[in-house]
Amino acid sequence: MNNIVPPKYILPFLAAALYIGCVTGSRLYNAFILAAAAVLVLLLLFINRKNTKVIIVPALMLALIFGAFRYGIAADSQSSLKSFEGQAVTIEGVVAGEPSAAEYGQKFTLKDVYYVDKDKLFKAGEKLLVYAKAGETVNFGDRIRMYAELEPAAKTRNFGDFEFDKYYQSKNIYMRANPQKIIRLAENKAGMLSQLLYSGRQRIRNIIYRAMPEQEADILYGILTGDKSEIDEEVMNLFSVTGLAHLLSVSGLHIGFLVLIVTYILKPFKLKEKTGSIITFFAALFYILLIGAPIPALRALLMFAVLLGSKLWGQEYDLNTSASFAVIVLLLYNPLFIHDPSFIISFACIYAISFLQQPISIRLAFLPSWLRSSLSLSFAVWIGITPVLAHYFNYVSIINILLNVAAVPLAFVITLAGFAAVLVGMVLPFASVFIFSVSYYFIRLLYFISEQASMLPGAGFQVPDPAWYSYLLYYGAAFMLVEGFWKYRSTAFKRRYSAALGGALALILLLNLLPGRTLSINYIDVGQGDCSVVRTPNKSTIVIDGGGNASWQTGSYDIGQRLTVPALLNLGIWKVDTIIISHVHDDHIGGTLAILESFKVDRVVLPEISQYPAGEYASDNYNRLLELCSKKKVPISYLKKGDRIVLSKGLTLDVLGPELPYIINTDSDVNNNSLVLKLRYKDFDALFTGDIQQEGEQRISKEKQDVDVLKVSHHGSPYSSTKKFLDLVKPEFSIISVGKNIYGHPSEEAIERLHQAGSIVYRTDKSGGVMITTDGERMKLRTVRNGDVDER
Repeated sequence: MNNIVPPKYILPFLAAALYIGCVTGSRLYNAFILAAAAVLVLLLLFINRKNTKVIIVPALMLALIFGAFRYGIAADSQSSLKSFEGQAVTIEGVVAGEPSAAEYGQKFTLKDVYYVDKDKLFKAGEKLLVYAKAGETVNFGDRIRMYAELEPAAKTRNFGDFEFDKYYQSKNIYMRANPQKIIRLAENKAGMLSQLLYSGRQRIRNIIYRAMPEQEADILYGILTGDKSEIDEEVMNLFSVTGLAHLLSVSGLHIGFLVLIVTYILKPFKLKEKTGSIITFFAALFYILLIGAPIPALRALLMFAVLLGSKLWGQEYDLNTSASFAVIVLLLYNPLFIHDPSFIISFACIYAISFLQQPISIRLAFLPSWLRSSLSLSFAVWIGITPVLAHYFNYVSIINILLNVAAVPLAFVITLAGFAAVLVGMVLPFASVFIFSVSYYFIRLLYFISEQASMLPGAGFQVPDPAWYSYLLYYGAAFMLVEGFWKYRSTAFKRRYSAALGGALALILLLNLLPGRTLSINYIDVGQGDCSVVRTPNKSTIVIDGGGNASWQTGSYDIGQRLTVPALLNLGIWKVDTIIISHVHDDHIGGTLAILESFKVDRVVLPEISQYPAGEYASDNYNRLLELCSKKKVPISYLKKGDRIVLSKGLTLDVLGPELPYIINTDSDVNNNSLVLKLRYKDFDALFTGDIQQEGEQRISKEKQDVDVLKVSHHGSPYSSTKKFLDLVKPEFSIISVGKNIYGHPSEEAIERLHQAGSIVYRTDKSGGVMITTDGERMKLRTVRNGDVDER
């Protein structure tokens, strides 16, 4: 066995196999195939039961198959409320968490959920996410009744989006309730333990907030409990940009401090080691339950249990083995944890420290020991989690490597002083203020250093979501730093391994540089707005409209930053060659501001009539666009009918409207004078119509415009998509970009006319984003949400 896998790596290999099995099950679950594979592997195990050198291979295969099985079983569980989707139903339950602010109101989780069906009360067996109006008064532990419309807890909107539905499912949440009114039936019904833990959290919170200013109290409470809900968004962005968000996650550092304090308290009692270890473990367990048992804290607790066990039984503690034990326990308990970023990030940090810190430290032997230790730890973690953070947050912090050298010791002092101050504050509130002052000044220092570091040139940069093969190459190269991996390998193997990595990298670079044959159009789900992204065969990017908040929408939710920019990053886009804005209404122009702020943009295109902003043509967002373009030196072109944009050989965008004289005195002149564009690629044609209504369509209808794909104008308004226009356009596919709105879009009349024209209709509010790919002859349509695939 030792020739195959060194003993100290057996448990990590099993943990990796179980994890890969869970990931495989999330993508390719088939119970029959897995059962057949399991039988074959068990047969291999039986045949090789006496051959310890090769038995590890089928054992790992069995762990992988079991992981896929375990995931499939967990993922197949269905909501008992699913049959009520889209309907209003009477719900009862207990508020399981403190309500927090949400867009247009507040949100909280409901447990012990019951629903009424045919005048009978049934237990749901799941939690419920509730989005309530801001004026509703609910508190933790309240038993409430509400009449609410139910919908899925989350829906994936665009290709590459984070799978919030799976994330919520890992927390036993499947549905979301939108109540009209909430009735409080009783108080303090969360259960004795839950109420005790909640009271403890509130006590800690009150002690901290009485002693410190609000902003510093928010940060300290976040560091001690992992609760980031009250930290200002600007502060959270600063910690994220500088790569210090991990300081706000409860981890082994916190458990270490708690153990230190409990050991100090127990020291005068001169307890036996076993008794002291048991008390310390249960103190750590209570603390983790107190803060809500987040995954990083559970990981730390399991690893602490292994540490205690190794000390009691006289065994050597191994960080790698301990972390792998925690992976196995957590995934066996809930394989859906693979969809929780905190699970991935937490273990990526631990494995990076375990595998990489020592070899990096050896290479930094020329530095003083105190600096070498800090820098090797920081660099190891940075190498380990950079691709993970790029995947989840589309950002890579460079300054974080050096910043952690200062930030971690500061966090050490902040956390230790915070723990001590809270404990003293429970007995002597006045005296605790002096200890809290230590945390306060060190938080101020940490914030100042982070703020200055974030402003340094090259402190970090935005990145698109890496392709799957990028992770294989990256971690394959990182393995070259792992001493244990190379120790058992021959020189010839090392050479072949390095050559294979280099060859794979060169091949991928070559394939990415070569022009392709495929054109893609992504109709992004931006809610009630428009955004289409064209990727040409030579890898240019054209964005037609950027979505945005409509004039009737209120609140601070920035659709451009929250939806448009992440959608582009998830498509692997580094730069935008052209932004085309069909017209200046906010639900088309608003999101383009975020694109200009986040990407390098070569040019912006507007309808010619926009050169003369007055009345309906003038808007705050249009003025901001002009300012941004001037600041970033992005040229603006103004187009009208007859103009043409040549994207590459055989690929053009022809401007079909607006034409002179401009349409005036209509319901919306801005809509009717939208840029109308026809994309031509060999035998494929797509039409982008902005928000033109029947008057604008009449201008286009002067010529036959037979197309394969139509971006339906004005979100499916009843005053657009007229019969005469559709008879001339004759689209095979019609895409309606629409979200919740006050206008009744899309109208039944417009959809019926599209169907009568023989077109297949897709709506972004139903299907999520829609992607068209074509080689100029054949085309393929895919949707995000329903998994629809249509080829022509």
